[in-house]
Amino acid sequence: MANLITGEWKKLFQWKFLLILLPLVFLLNGVLLSNQITRDFDENQNIDRWIINEAEPVSYEDFLQGVDEQSEKMQDAAVFNGSYFNRESLEKTRSVYSRLHGIRPETDYPTGMRYVADYHMTDFFLFLTVIALLIRLMLQERAEGLLHLIKPTKNGRGRLIGAKYLTLVTVVFLLVVLFYGTNYLVAGAMDLLGRGDAAIQSLDGYMASPFAISINTYFYLFLLCKWIAVTAVSSVFFLFCICCRNQVYSILCIVTAFTGELLLWLSIEDYSWLSPIRQLNLAAIMDTSHYFNDYINFNFFGIPISSVTAGLLTVVTAVVVSLLLSVRLFSSEASVEAKKNQWLHPFNRKKTTTKLSASLLQGECKKLFLMQRGLFLLALLLVIQVISYWDSPFFTDKEEAYYQKYSQILEGELSEEKAEWIKTEEERFEALSVKLEEQYQRHEQGEISSAVLEYYVSELTPEQAELNGFKRAKEQYQYLQEQFVKDENVAYVYQTGWNQLLGPEGRQAEVLDFAKLFLILLLALSTLGTIEKTSSVELLIRPSAKGSNAVNRVKFKLCTAYAFAAAAIVFVWRPLQIADYYSLSGINYSLRSLMIFSQTKWPVSVGLYLGVIYLLKAASAVFAGQLIFCLSRKCRQESTVFFLGGIIFLIPSAAVWFYCGL
Repeated sequence: MANLITGEWKKLFQWKFLLILLPLVFLLNGVLLSNQITRDFDENQNIDRWIINEAEPVSYEDFLQGVDEQSEKMQDAAVFNGSYFNRESLEKTRSVYSRLHGIRPETDYPTGMRYVADYHMTDFFLFLTVIALLIRLMLQERAEGLLHLIKPTKNGRGRLIGAKYLTLVTVVFLLVVLFYGTNYLVAGAMDLLGRGDAAIQSLDGYMASPFAISINTYFYLFLLCKWIAVTAVSSVFFLFCICCRNQVYSILCIVTAFTGELLLWLSIEDYSWLSPIRQLNLAAIMDTSHYFNDYINFNFFGIPISSVTAGLLTVVTAVVVSLLLSVRLFSSEASVEAKKNQWLHPFNRKKTTTKLSASLLQGECKKLFLMQRGLFLLALLLVIQVISYWDSPFFTDKEEAYYQKYSQILEGELSEEKAEWIKTEEERFEALSVKLEEQYQRHEQGEISSAVLEYYVSELTPEQAELNGFKRAKEQYQYLQEQFVKDENVAYVYQTGWNQLLGPEGRQAEVLDFAKLFLILLLALSTLGTIEKTSSVELLIRPSAKGSNAVNRVKFKLCTAYAFAAAAIVFVWRPLQIADYYSLSGINYSLRSLMIFSQTKWPVSVGLYLGVIYLLKAASAVFAGQLIFCLSRKCRQESTVFFLGGIIFLIPSAAVWFYCGL
């Protein structure tokens, strides 16, 4: 077994990019963390300048006493006494916090440890790195056609899968230590780590922690729990790799399963009847710090179960079930020689000079769309976008409704009639204010009763939302009158839809769409150049009539077409949804008609600008596709292409998404 584990480690370190890319990921994680800390401190300083009266902080003893008093009141209430879950949950909560009396948390404790443990970009980097190394560990031998030679040997089944799993566990341990050790070093270098022997309750946001431990103990326990959690999640991914036997399907299963778990974790409340699904969850155990900063019981068929117990059950179930199924499936699966021959079949047919180009194009289309699941990935992307944009995420309040009403009146080119209408509407509001003041004076003089005064107040006072909506429309019209001097093509345009499409409000959705596009292109095109090398078909292509250049030209065109198709599926849905909800009018008017472009110097129309933006999006999709294809031609292994592509595309997308305020 020791020799097998050593062999698996050697295979990982034979990957040339490993020693280059891993330090790069650690460095990127550290740079983003330091940038996040700097941003947060700058924002807090700006906020503190405007805070004059700040409430006195609650002492820890007052907090514990409040927990006892609240528990007693709830236990005395009939609504809580009638449920076994409520009674037992309150009793367990009191028992847990009763052991914490006497702890003295430090005040004004530095927040560095929170950044060490709670920075979610580190979780994303760790997640992506584990997937890349797992794909390398589990699927590279299969892709190179070596697995069918290894499995018939004495140690080729149960012992081999055991060695791979133990290698994965040790790899995860090293990655957890290195990633969060990097965070610790960054926080220490910025002088954000306080005394290690202070109570965990000293940390901001950890006052409700049910543990009587120090900050140092918390950090070591956090590393241990994070390692166990990532090992459990990796065990499930380990099983997916064995079941799918293919990089594309394995990554799709991993991403789909974890995304589903993450949505359940984020969308279900702690005290919902679905809370067991939220707590017995892979995403829950990945969010390790929440086990330390609060005490939560959830209702498991009437029995109060703590979140820590749920995490342990999730870990044990995931590891045991995944490992047993992995050993069984790996030991019983058939040879993959037949799968390898599928790649060779199109090139073993009799070649004809009259149909060479057609057969070459057909063969490459078959590989991209069928064998490499490109058609399936496009269909999946379409389903994801339809589901994502099926329900409108927009919200219209009264103020927005009034602003839309006024915009319908003022929409279009500027005119004296519209300016006069705004003046008339202002006079109407002023007249209402004067009449209301008269009624107040009549009430003071005793001419009308209080009941009559209340009637006049309700009739003569416009809603604040109406006033705000009119104010927005008036200010926009005045802005356009100023812009009319510079550009006669400006006109009044309803702004909200354009703000959602082109302004800051839609940045997160835009970045998420780019991330979906890059992921699909990575899955579909990462093997386009490596498949001939790993299956030895390259040896048949080189001496052929047209050679590698003809094949690469066909693949170049296919990559371009595929990227265009993926970009169309990704980027068409959000504009349609916004146009359906808000309407996107004024496409022929000047770009300066939109207030978000008030400082622009480009004398172009809104439609032309929108066309350029979407052409650039299509060009970026084509560029990404060609870059992935270029990487797949230069690299022999699919895992290298996927990891490099993740570094180039997915990690920056995730970083920008977090930076925009996830």
